[in-house]
Amino acid sequence: MSDYYKLKNNKFRFPLDKPSQYDGGKVLIERLIHLFKVKNRIELADLIGVTAGTLSTWTTRETVPHELLIRIHLATGVSMEYLCFGTGLSYGEDLFQVTPPKPQTQVQTEPDEAYKMPLLNMFDIENGKLRQIDKYRIDDNFFFINRISPRSEDFLLKSDGKHCFINANETTVTKGCYLFSINGSYQVGDLRQMPDGNIYFFDGDDKYPINADVTKIHGKVVSVLETV
Repeated sequence: MSDYYKLKNNKFRFPLDKPSQYDGGKVLIERLIHLFKVKNRIELADLIGVTAGTLSTWTTRETVPHELLIRIHLATGVSMEYLCFGTGLSYGEDLFQVTPPKPQTQVQTEPDEAYKMPLLNMFDIENGKLRQIDKYRIDDNFFFINRISPRSEDFLLKSDGKHCFINANETTVTKGCYLFSINGSYQVGDLRQMPDGNIYFFDGDDKYPINADVTKIHGKVVSVLETV
């Protein structure tokens, strides 16, 4: 069996023939801040020879600066696996020459920093279309309190000065406020299934039947934050 055939059929930890999903953007920046023990992004930018604007671009575009990661690896000995994914050995040479190096047999993952928390995506509705406007790292307890699930399709919707938590799994209408679209145009409103088996949209004292052929339910508003 040729070496080529063996390599072609080998199950590598990371794929050899296609790109991996490297961490980038804000996650990577927070990882480097933790690694170098600097106070903020300004100190990090100065340390690695970039501008604060470059860090902002990484965040906006979820950029992975591979050349910088290689440079950090060569300068410090920190493993590329840790820099790219946050797993494996996070130490190499003693960066500060304060404590002796840890044994190379010890493998560790990243501490439970804020950037390791699950993401909550935030959307608004613009001209009838759902538009993502931000995303946040949120503690698991915050998800639980607001009746949505971390690491799921649930999200936060900014609508009419309110922040509505959308449980994307609740797509069967009973009674309540729902996110739905009619012919692809999104809106939030009060929907109810009545004893006749039909679903109605309620607007004040008026109600209107929902056409199931053109209406799609995207989730239920399970919690609301209002600005004061």
